Amino acid sequence: MFFSKARNKQLEVQRFLARLADQGAMDRVRKLEEHRDEHRSALSAGVWVIPIDGTAALIADALVALAVDVSSKGLAVITNRSISTLEVLIWFSGISEAKFLRATVLNCEEQGLGWIRIGMAVTEIVEKEQYPHLREMNRLVNS
Repeated sequence: MFFSKARNKQLEVQRFLARLADQGAMDRVRKLEEHRDEHRSALSAGVWVIPIDGTAALIADALVALAVDVSSKGLAVITNRSISTLEVLIWFSGISEAKFLRATVLNCEEQGLGWIRIGMAVTEIVEKEQYPHLREMNRLVNS
């Protein structure tokens, strides 16, 4: 009988998580039908999202985020702060190459508990030399 109660609790948790996954899948299907046909892949990588204003990288407004999925045209991140501009640089700081992705913010969606999902379309790969401020950020993060 003890095993049965424990197993029932485990099954209840599994059913609850499956419903959450199914609901998330339905939301994703709706969004795909609305505006997207490219394949998206799951990703789990820490990134810096750096707002840019023209040719200036706004280092003081940079935020840490978790990249959660990627496609051939863009990516999405989860963070606990909203972004202050429509143009950003994305830096996968764990990658030894000091390359940045320039992206346009497409949407910001509240996820609950203070988390925000930011969807972005990547427009180009940027060398850090194009934004002199980034050398200082690279030095600070790696020291």
